[in-house]
Amino acid sequence: MEASLAKHVPVVKELLAREDLNINVGSPLYRLADKDENVPVMRLLMSRNDTDVNQRGGSGPSTPFLQAITKKAWKVVDFLLESEDLDVNYGTPLYFLAQSEENLKLVSRLLARSGTHVNQRTSHNGQTALFRAIVKRNWNMTELLSSHPKIDLNVQDSKGETFLLYISRFNRNGKYDRAIRWALEASISIID
Repeated sequence: MEASLAKHVPVVKELLAREDLNINVGSPLYRLADKDENVPVMRLLMSRNDTDVNQRGGSGPSTPFLQAITKKAWKVVDFLLESEDLDVNYGTPLYFLAQSEENLKLVSRLLARSGTHVNQRTSHNGQTALFRAIVKRNWNMTELLSSHPKIDLNVQDSKGETFLLYISRFNRNGKYDRAIRWALEASISIID
C-alpha cells in the first residue's frame, strides 16, 4: 500500500485538501517511514499544520524517525530531521545508532541538535548509547559519545554498572585507552 501511495501524489494532494480528514489516524507517517521512495508523500503529509511528526505506530514505542532508522531509510531520516517538532529521543534512537560505525555522522548531527538526550537510558536494560557503543566495540562512536559535554559517566544501567565497568570489560588491545584518559583528564568522577 505504501509504495502505491508514492505513485499517486495527485490523489494524496486532493485528499489532504479535505478539512475533515484527520491526518494522524492510522499513523501514516510511521507506515511510510520505512522506504526512501515515500519521502514525496511524507512531505505532502507534513505540509498540513495538524500532522504530528512524532506519530506513534507499530507494536511498541516507535515513531517515524525510529522506523526510518531501523529500516535504514536515510532519506526519510534526513527529511524528518528538517522538522523542528521532531522528538529525536522517543524510543532511544541514539542507542540503536550507537551500535554501528556507519552511523557516526548521523549521531554527530543528533548530538549537535538542541534537546538530544545523550544520557537517555533504554527501558529494558537501562543502557545508554555509550554503553551500546562499548558493547558493540564501536571505538569511534565510544569516543564521540564519551567526549560530549553533557555526557554523564556516572549513569548506571539496570544492573548498577557504569561507564568504568563497561569500558574495563571491553577494553581489549587498548582500544578504549583514549576514552579512559579523556574521562580522567576531564576530572569526572567515574567511581561513586
